[in-house]
Amino acid sequence: MTALSLLVCAALAAPRPPAPEPAEPPPPATAAEQAERIQAALGRIHGSPAPATWRSLGPGADEALLKVAADGAALPRRRALALTGLSHLGGARAEAALTSFAAQEGLPFAVRAAALEGAGRLLAPAALHRALSPVLAARRPADRTVAAEVLAERAPAESCGAIRARAALRGERPGLARALSRCGASGR
Repeated sequence: MTALSLLVCAALAAPRPPAPEPAEPPPPATAAEQAERIQAALGRIHGSPAPATWRSLGPGADEALLKVAADGAALPRRRALALTGLSHLGGARAEAALTSFAAQEGLPFAVRAAALEGAGRLLAPAALHRALSPVLAARRPADRTVAAEVLAERAPAESCGAIRARAALRGERPGLARALSRCGASGR
């Protein structure tokens, strides 16, 4: 090896400094700025904004997000992001909205999945089990899968029995494999 190749190898193997933490956005100063930030968060194409971004939207953001989530004419992606934002804002109003959306059959998959996952972030295990266990019997298999995964992760003691019972039905096991794995790993 030449001295140059050794130098290049050493440079590539050297530890890199940790990536800087993203700065939290400053709180909105005006209602117009808040509305602009909400629209920017809902307009993301890839991924969801960080939890700190949702929390920085300030008071009244939950009302705007609820309006978008409930708007049947809005794109499902925007509605789902609004529900994700609500789950990071928290509070009784967000819990009620997420529980309501999670229970609704016929919503676009992205919207219902966001509600199921958001409920998993907010509700205590017993309340989560009460809210999401009926979804294990939903018509759409993807809804059952998301509900089972959220329950297995966030409320295993309360829910793994119901997940196993659903998996025992003909044809259900493959869709619930990840949830069953979590239940097995939790010892429930």
